[in-house]
Amino acid sequence: QLQEAEGYFHEFSKAQEAEFWVAKLALVTGAGKQDVKLRQELNRMIFQDRKAAANEELQTELAKYQRLIDAATENKEKQIQLAVDRTALIASKFGVESKEYERVLDQELKLREQWVRKEAEIMKLRTSMDIARATHEINMEQLNLDQQYALRQINTQQKLAVEVDFENRLYANKLKELQEEQALLQAGTKARIEVDKQIEALEMAHQERLTGIA
Repeated sequence: QLQEAEGYFHEFSKAQEAEFWVAKLALVTGAGKQDVKLRQELNRMIFQDRKAAANEELQTELAKYQRLIDAATENKEKQIQLAVDRTALIASKFGVESKEYERVLDQELKLREQWVRKEAEIMKLRTSMDIARATHEINMEQLNLDQQYALRQINTQQKLAVEVDFENRLYANKLKELQEEQALLQAGTKARIEVDKQIEALEMAHQERLTGIA
């Protein structure tokens, strides 16, 4: 009888299967050995189907979260909030010591890291454009300065003072770019150590150029 009923289950969800077996169980009222055995088997199947139904529901919910996250690629706050909610859902289902929780928490952290990298790239591009514009302006000012000096409109001391100002401005722009990148990197990481070294090298080169101007 059970085997005959199972033939229809390709059309059922696990929740529907469980309800089917619950209805069957209600019909088993005898106290005989065969009825006891049947009730035990029905209870086992109900438990398995309800467990599978809960998993189906969870997988559907997780798939929904992933679709919403994928659809919010340009919205940092929404993406991260969805990931946080997903992590909280798994924590409530399995606990924070479970492998399931570790897996979704890792996904949340990776999503946060992606946004950090994206924002760092945008900031770096914006700062690079600002530096390129400032460098171009200084180059134009340098040409004008050279022309004034050639026409003896300014003396050597005045020219050197302006060139020191040019160097300080260039240094400040480059330092700002590196410090903004540095602020986004965790201390002790390979990338952070590399940026720290670049800042030190920039400072040394700046002092050498100032000495050369003087």
